[in-house]
Amino acid sequence: MNSSNGYYSLIQLCPDLSRLETVNVGVILFCPERRFIEARVTTSLDRARALFRDRIGDLQRIKHASAAIEERLKVDRASFREMADLERFARTRANDLLVTPPRSVKVSNPDEDLKGLYVELVGGRHREAMRNPRLPDLDRVMRRLHENGRAQLDLKVNVPILGRMLMVPYAYANGAVNLIKPQSFSADLMQATTTAARRAVEGDLLRRHSQEALGHQHHLVVVTLFEDHATSARDVQQRVLDVLQEYQVKAVSQENVPAFAERIEREAH
Repeated sequence: MNSSNGYYSLIQLCPDLSRLETVNVGVILFCPERRFIEARVTTSLDRARALFRDRIGDLQRIKHASAAIEERLKVDRASFREMADLERFARTRANDLLVTPPRSVKVSNPDEDLKGLYVELVGGRHREAMRNPRLPDLDRVMRRLHENGRAQLDLKVNVPILGRMLMVPYAYANGAVNLIKPQSFSADLMQATTTAARRAVEGDLLRRHSQEALGHQHHLVVVTLFEDHATSARDVQQRVLDVLQEYQVKAVSQENVPAFAERIEREAH
């Protein structure tokens, strides 16, 4: 996919402007060419609490304020057309939460690039992952296994040959490292096929080259989430499954996730 010019800004908590001490609590990615602007904010303020101690103030108020920035960008995204609009938005932040001036970044896949920026610059669990209403059974099991040291959360894995990072929310080992990637697929056949092909190539390269490149065999597991489950969408779903199977990438349908989560709980070590 061709890259586009984009910009990112950090959302920072700064309870005392005179000290200029900040903690990154979110990131905004803006790509004018693709009419994309979105923010991801953390639900954890542990780093801020450790740094600022009693100066941090009301934690719930700060969480609500950061969530409000995320929602504001969703509602008003049509008003962001050029970098100056993001700069103007950044200058309006006057409370404990600051938005840094935009910095340039190349954007090839906005959703994936935003996830990458979040993991690299903010870290921790973001609001979307925390609430994840479509996969509650999987999320609950993986969190419990993570607390017991039997799973990992929010991994950034380098895909051999391609040299690009793959962001996965869950991973567990059962002889190989299984990277679980929930993936939404459009109801449009061409768009769904393109997304499936991307995941299929990544999974194939990981399966064939991860032992040498990463030290352990890595398998990609795609949890398929379709926009439309009606009969008219069956062709789309079948195309996605065919593409993934052709490259020997395991696919788990949304309705089979509870059974999949139970199997992970038995096998993970």
